[in-house]
Amino acid sequence: MKAGRALDGDRAAGILTALTTVAVLWASIFSCLYMFRIDSPYLLLPGECRYHDRCTPAALYTALREKMDRELALRSTDNPWSLDDYDRAIVAAAKHLIERYAANSPKVTVLLGEGANTWQMLSDIALMYVSKWHTSPRSFTFSDELVPAIYARILATDVTFATGDLVVRRRDEASLGSLEKATLEQLRARGSLCELRGSTPEVIAYRFEKTGDPQSPEACHEHQIDGEAAERSTAPLQDIASFIDALRTVGHALPDGPLDYPTLERAGVAVPPNLIAGRRLVSFSGPMLLQKRQSLLTIDLYSFPKTTCQQLLPAISQLASVARMAITSTSADEQDAPISQDRAKLLCAAERRFLRIIATL
Repeated sequence: MKAGRALDGDRAAGILTALTTVAVLWASIFSCLYMFRIDSPYLLLPGECRYHDRCTPAALYTALREKMDRELALRSTDNPWSLDDYDRAIVAAAKHLIERYAANSPKVTVLLGEGANTWQMLSDIALMYVSKWHTSPRSFTFSDELVPAIYARILATDVTFATGDLVVRRRDEASLGSLEKATLEQLRARGSLCELRGSTPEVIAYRFEKTGDPQSPEACHEHQIDGEAAERSTAPLQDIASFIDALRTVGHALPDGPLDYPTLERAGVAVPPNLIAGRRLVSFSGPMLLQKRQSLLTIDLYSFPKTTCQQLLPAISQLASVARMAITSTSADEQDAPISQDRAKLLCAAERRFLRIIATL
């Protein structure tokens, strides 16, 4: 009887061992076939040599550099850690500005805020792509903000912000997390930020000027160009005017409800390039939301720049098709167009950083 039980136990152990061996073998074969296939996303020596004739160290290095340059950021997938096209554009802009103005600096202050997944990670990704790290003692912004003790320790650290240091910031401050907003407040309390030439509608590069220090030879005056300020202030108005005209041209083909860029593209709307980031509509410094209801278009501009509010508000209100405007999303706050300079001064004094444009088709 005991011998029979022992035999059954040996047979069960043998079956279990065989199943385990088959599972491990199957997983190993699958992994090898997946990793070494011709279109594998991995750059591995056997595949590179067999399929692409890159068998020498020089050829492998060249292929690696090309792949790194091409794969600027994490691919857009369903994975929550991946980036969409708009996030990739922000990372690309930050990478370009850092390489342009801080190529020899091991640390840079980068404040890019949240990605489309609402997690604070864009700053860390941009810095990894330029082989640098934060000026402040941050590890991973997403997790740093989750631990109160670490969060407090980072802000309590006496970081030396020196005159001439580069600061790269997302224009849309509403996208910044509490840690990056606090860092920006520290910078503003200790000195001034002077915008550098080359900044984009999504990302700004600054030189930090510490209070009391003589102006750095690398300060912004070296980047001022005749007519640049005037061009910067009139370009948004021209873009909005062109955008509204393009929408009115094909207004009959647009469905009621929210309108995104792919919908406008299918309808043949010629959207100005400055109002597109990736596959999203953007304003001068933040997201743009567009909605149609019968013969009315509602254009919401987020992070509307307060520095040019008094200039742009009356000018936009004088566009032929603009019927009403507001600095909130409440219908009771809507103002009939056109808006006078005096009225714009009062409206722009509020810390709203939002503009609603209601135009007729």
